[in-house]
Amino acid sequence: MGGINKLLLPVNGPDGPRPMIAHVTRVVLAAGVRPVMVVVGSQATAEAVAGFAVACVRCPDPDEGLAASLRCGVAALPATVAGCLVCLGDMPAVTSRHIRAVAAAFDPAAGREVCAPVFVGRRWHPVAWGRRYFPELLRLSGDGGAQAVLSRHGFWPVSVTDDGVLVDVDTPEDAWRLL
Repeated sequence: MGGINKLLLPVNGPDGPRPMIAHVTRVVLAAGVRPVMVVVGSQATAEAVAGFAVACVRCPDPDEGLAASLRCGVAALPATVAGCLVCLGDMPAVTSRHIRAVAAAFDPAAGREVCAPVFVGRRWHPVAWGRRYFPELLRLSGDGGAQAVLSRHGFWPVSVTDDGVLVDVDTPEDAWRLL
């Protein structure tokens, strides 16, 4: 987005405009999932979430793309977690309801080790990953994120009733639509 840190763009929420990353962090916390880790690539992004009960994980190479952030986040997870729920900071229309639905579907013992929301046949984010996928996530590179891992292994679909799970901010026009 032309050198702009899109995670700091203002997004309207129930308590007024705030940086997009702060809005998404608030939504994740409201969903009740714990622990919450926010992968940050800049000091300004870390400052935007400083007032929240989250751990900030510094990504030393954010320009590498989504894979670098995924690797940093997964590497920082406690050894005791059965999995993780990956929520992207540039998807401000994802709601706590979406996050809770994906988290509720996640059950490695029942074979639901990768879960993702689906709206009218399209899968997007957030995605829950079982621990057994962590080694593959730690080997990712580039900006494709974990698409290849999802394609190889499939996922448990979690039906949602609105398109908030499909809305991401990749261009200035996307951001302006959310103001």
